[in-house]
Amino acid sequence: TPTSSYQDGGASWTYALPSDADSVAVTVKNSKGQTVYTGNLQSSSGSSKISAGTYAFSIGDTDLSQAVADGDVLTMSITAKDSNGKAITADIHTTVQVDSVQSDSTGTYLQAGGILFEITDVQKIVTNPRPTTTTTATTDTSTDTTDTTDTSTTDTTNTNA
Repeated sequence: TPTSSYQDGGASWTYALPSDADSVAVTVKNSKGQTVYTGNLQSSSGSSKISAGTYAFSIGDTDLSQAVADGDVLTMSITAKDSNGKAITADIHTTVQVDSVQSDSTGTYLQAGGILFEITDVQKIVTNPRPTTTTTATTDTSTDTTDTTDTSTTDTTNTNA
């Protein structure tokens, strides 16, 4: 799911590109539909070309165009295009830290900030982050950058939903 929760000053997603992209743009909107982040991704060499693969993307307070409250729900979208300008569909998942577990007669639910989801939505639980490959996201302002990390071999202490 492209929906995440802003927790402890940040939000994280993983995304997978099924093929090489000549350009990858990221937009993050808050629960009111307002854009709070927009930027173009770059490879670790500074190129706008991003190879097929799975990557992590995180934003924090300094990356945002406006304040986001802890627990606010954020939605990430990716616009990726190949060398012919054809759209590439990215698979987006969220990485959140579970705040609580709730259970009632209808099932068991996990809460992460403002998101409540079913236990069956969890795809993976991981621990001990070990980043391996870095790409950089550049925002519309030339001075703001966000580091992202290839998660194909990364473990985190969060739950991916």
